[in-house]
Amino acid sequence: VDPALARFYSQQLAWETCHEDFQCTPVEVPLDYDAPDGEVIELAMLRQPAGGGDRLGSLLVNPGGPGASGTAYVRTGPVNDDVTERFDIVGFDPRGVGESAPIDCLDDAALDDFVETDGSPDDATEITQLQEQTAAFVSSCADRSGEMIPHVGTVNVARDLDILRAALGDEVLYYRGASYGTDIGAEYAELFPDRVGRLVLDGAIDPTLTGEEFALGQ
Repeated sequence: VDPALARFYSQQLAWETCHEDFQCTPVEVPLDYDAPDGEVIELAMLRQPAGGGDRLGSLLVNPGGPGASGTAYVRTGPVNDDVTERFDIVGFDPRGVGESAPIDCLDDAALDDFVETDGSPDDATEITQLQEQTAAFVSSCADRSGEMIPHVGTVNVARDLDILRAALGDEVLYYRGASYGTDIGAEYAELFPDRVGRLVLDGAIDPTLTGEEFALGQ
């Protein structure tokens, strides 16, 4: 571990009961991994403790999106009883998402207008409207959350994941990622091959596809 990141890897977690049957805690990570002594952000983490006595460790999970909440995902019961007996099931909101230093691009009224925009335009007027709404959305993201935007993305989330693993006390990562969550798992294995335990990549995404190719495939 980079000595500059040691304080993040060695942090002690303070779990509190939340949502009746779960436990929650914040986890600190650097906003910018190139400046670990700079600003710190908190990631939201939620776990369902293992139900049996023969515990194997923590299983971190991510539902994909990108942009879906991992803490909400755990509350839906994403794995079967055999797994919950042996593992703590742990979800996290990736940086910029949910309760983890969220990127907030629009106020509620503007968001309503954006969601109501026809995403499948049928004529030139609707095409122009969609282009203008999208440009306004991007501009507002930069205005309201510009500090966060350069520091989100798969590589940073994978690096956060290794801090979560260490803070949970696991020597290797046990992880289940679905959809875009498979990208996170693959990136983790690329960055930290010696810390990989068991990874389940469910519905793997081809990271070489362009946005257009991916949309057409869907």
